Formats: sequence, structure tokens, C-alpha cells
Amino acid sequence: MKSFNQYITESQTSSDIKSIKNEKDFRKHFQKVFLGGIKGKEADTPLESRLSEYLKMYVYGNKIHKNFIPLLKILMKYDSTYPKDLLVKGTTVYRGANLSMSDISSSIIGKKLRKGKDGSSLVNYTLPTKKKIDSWTSNINIAISFAVNEVDGYIPSGDTSTSLSDLMNEWNNLESWTYMLDEMFQKLWNKKEQVFVFNKKKYPTANALHKDNPKILEKMTINQLGDFKFPCIFQTKASVTEGFIMTDKLMNIFSTDLLGVKEFEVIRVNSKKNIKVDMIIPSTLAQFTSGENVAKMLDERKQ
Repeated sequence: MKSFNQYITESQTSSDIKSIKNEKDFRKHFQKVFLGGIKGKEADTPLESRLSEYLKMYVYGNKIHKNFIPLLKILMKYDSTYPKDLLVKGTTVYRGANLSMSDISSSIIGKKLRKGKDGSSLVNYTLPTKKKIDSWTSNINIAISFAVNEVDGYIPSGDTSTSLSDLMNEWNNLESWTYMLDEMFQKLWNKKEQVFVFNKKKYPTANALHKDNPKILEKMTINQLGDFKFPCIFQTKASVTEGFIMTDKLMNIFSTDLLGVKEFEVIRVNSKKNIKVDMIIPSTLAQFTSGENVAKMLDERKQ
């Protein structure tokens, strides 16, 4: 139960936020050094003190105070006032996740994929917004840690040693790929007649089957992979128009103080707005998004 003083403080904070109509009002509530208290530079104003408290609640426990988002939106309006702490424009940020083929198939099947770094492929993707606030990072290794560990909001060990090259090398060489191709081959290949058979029709090559049934090999791929999870990394350029705020340098002060690790975090206030990103996926997975590629791999198995 909240104390009377807590109610008074929260009410005052809400009132202070609403009172900020222009940059002059904004500067009344923030010192020369932004959040100087946690930096050991100068005492915080009451509003800065509350903001620092909200950030600690979010970084340590993923808790969002009701005044946190309104305050972040004020900061987004005046991010150029404290560029070293708030201005994230142009920073490349990442977010890691585990997604199944059924989650992403509509976004990658038949779409143009680009060659990425270290055995990865890139595809345009619209990332759904599910939370009021979510965390991104300027350090791709941290995003990889989230993707691998399926952890949302916290890195258990602070281990960021897995690089994109390490991740792609592991996932591009999984035995599962070979097993899946073998299963597809066994379903379609008639060993006795040395032909591929689909809907009782015979084809000398898998490529001929693909040309006659352009979508079937892609559909079989989706069915084979099912809910099998893949590490996916989302990548975009941060901007205030997309809701990004708080530099990684500032957020590292909080994560180091509370968690003992640097997370290079950048906060995004979603406002129920989806965001267009590059999705980084294993190049082997990208091969299976094309019926033509799958046909080629199946034909190689009959030789």
C-alpha cells in the first residue's frame, strides 16, 4: 500500500510533466548535467530524481511506472538539449529473439533476401509492437545473447562472447537441415522408378516438380520446420520518430550499477506502432525460403 507521501510525490510528478509546454519549462526541471546524481556530478531536481527511479525500476525489474512513459515522451521532444544522454539518431540498434518458421514464413517466403555478414541473410521485416516499452542494444553480441537464451529483459551472466560469426556458423551447420532435406526427399522420391512423385504425377527432377507446382516445396519446408525455433536478430537505425530515446552510454551507468554488466541499452517507446527493420537470419534458413533452391538441393540428393 502506498503511503500518503508517495501519493503526493506521484501527483506532483504528474503535474510537473504536464506543466512542460516548451523548452524553457523543460529546463526548469533539469540541471546543467542531465541526471547528475547517478553520475556523481550534482544533485538531481525532483523530476530528475523520479526519472532516475523509474529507469532503475525498468532496468532492474522491467517495471514501468505510470509516469515513466509520459516523462520519456517529454524527453523525446527535447532530446537535442542533452545530446550525449538522449540523442540516439543514426545509432544502429539490435534486438534478439527466437522465432519459428510459422512466425516468419509470410515475411521471407518468396521475398528478396540480401546477403549479410558472416553467413547471414537479411530480409525486410515489420516487427509487431507488443509492449509499451522495449529494449534494444547497440551491441549486436548482446542481442545475440538474448536470442540464444530466449531471455527478455535480462542477461543472466552478462556473457556477450558469442559473435554473429559464431552464431551463424553454428546454425548454418545444424544436422537438422540435412535431416529435413532427407525427409522431404524420401516423401517425394520413387527409388524404383528413379523419379519424383507428387499428386501421382512423375517428374524426372525436383526442379521440374517445382516449375509445375511453384509453391509446393516452400509449403513443405514450412510444414517440416513447423515450430522449430531460430535465432533472429532485428536491426535498424534509431531515431526519435520511431520512439528511441536514451543513449547506450547513459543506460550503461544504470545497468552497471544495478546488474554489474554493460547492456548498451537503448529504450524504445512503442506507442502501438510497428517498426520496419532488417531481420538477420541464418543463410541456410534463407535457402529454404526459395522453392528453386530446395529443388536444387533435392536434385543433388538423387545423384
